Amino acid sequence: MRKKISKIFTISVCTILSIFLILSLVTSCGAVELAATRVPQEQINFPAKLGVTIITLAHPCGIAVADGIEKEAKVQDFEYTIHDTDWSTEIQISQIEALIRKNPDVIIVYPIDSGAIASTCKRAEEKGIIVITIQSDSAYPTSCYLAWDFYRGARAAAKKLAEQLDGKGKVALIGSMPGDPNGELRVQGYREILADYPGIEIVATQYGDWQRKKTKDVTESLLARYPDIDAIACVDDGMAMGAIAAVKAAGLPLGTGPDEIRVWGLDGWKEAKDAIQEGELAGTVCANYFTTGVMAVDFARALLNGGIRGGQVQLAWKTPFTLVTKSNLDQVPEEAWME
Repeated sequence: MRKKISKIFTISVCTILSIFLILSLVTSCGAVELAATRVPQEQINFPAKLGVTIITLAHPCGIAVADGIEKEAKVQDFEYTIHDTDWSTEIQISQIEALIRKNPDVIIVYPIDSGAIASTCKRAEEKGIIVITIQSDSAYPTSCYLAWDFYRGARAAAKKLAEQLDGKGKVALIGSMPGDPNGELRVQGYREILADYPGIEIVATQYGDWQRKKTKDVTESLLARYPDIDAIACVDDGMAMGAIAAVKAAGLPLGTGPDEIRVWGLDGWKEAKDAIQEGELAGTVCANYFTTGVMAVDFARALLNGGIRGGQVQLAWKTPFTLVTKSNLDQVPEEAWME
């Protein structure tokens, strides 16, 4: 298990102050607004090289992370390249290997398979390259791991859903896929909170495989089996959009009022924002993947400023999230929503 700093060979006061600045600002301010200030210009000691490999640039999460990295890399004086793996583990491994040969100062990885990338991440760290993983950790502990807390986010959503239901009703859970660790943490968070409400029954747990079309089909089947269902909790906003489509196709009411079906999502898609505004989505958790990308670059700069190289530290940090319903929708920065 990671610790905030589990092993330190040498770490300067500059690095400590830089990391403290990152963490204190993230917890006290709007994270998106910190792109130009989290590591001040006077603390950027030298230009550096950054290589990035991202799970996909055809999904809102990957796009948002890439946008955050690109914006902050320019601020923090990084020469950078961003590579799209197109959901291929083999391509991602080859991309990391190619980056290692170019010997950048930092490699940022948004992994597809945490186990599969472990040996290449280990090779990079042994060469002194700082490796930072996003959302999914490497099986080999890297210099830094950043992710929003899927488990806590799902628990927050479940608690709000239970409040909307006044502590009673029938709920269906739609997870990602069996065995997917990130998806299972979200399902676990929902289950644990809803178990605290004797009047709430989880009537079924189905899987949508992170796919809108499959989730629509799954929801249609659920509505046929449980015509008196009160809520559908999805572990991703894309799947929530599929559930909404199925409810609308069945001619059933959506919303948070009496006799309306409450659909919940997670992650913070722009579509989710619009659906909340229209009263079709009961709520979501905005994880702000853009800020995760920004923070990854800031951690990279802070470590480099302190003279840290790969293999010398192991940092882990949970990025902030916001529980969103119609009541606080206008308080979430536009940049936080994923296109």
